[in-house]
Amino acid sequence: MYHEKILDSNFKYIYNKFKTHKDLVNSLAKSKISICFSSDLTNPNHFEDISKITMRYFQSMICKCLILGNAPNDMKYLFNYNPVIEANLEKPIKQIEDILSNYNKYIDLIETNYNEVINKHKYYDRIKLILQIF
Repeated sequence: MYHEKILDSNFKYIYNKFKTHKDLVNSLAKSKISICFSSDLTNPNHFEDISKITMRYFQSMICKCLILGNAPNDMKYLFNYNPVIEANLEKPIKQIEDILSNYNKYIDLIETNYNEVINKHKYYDRIKLILQIF
């Protein structure tokens, strides 16, 4: 499992359940990288036929975190690009160290993701799309 592979790293890794939404947002706002895997990988029995995007992806983008993990196909479709750095499952610590050493090269992706969420992926935007379908 990815989580177990990175526990013994030299960087600060926060992996816990947050007591409040404010705790989550504060932690994400201070983080450079947010690790997100789609729900079909983390809970395959529960999410076979629905969107694989979790709220954590959107929360991470709005907090300007670089997302490392995997991008569900429906997310790539909604965004019309891949907003996630695909995780190296074999050498995760090396990948994270490389990202942190070259973090500036990801600023454009971080800003693009942030602007994409602000401009197109708020609840209001979703409701408009749903109403258009019906």
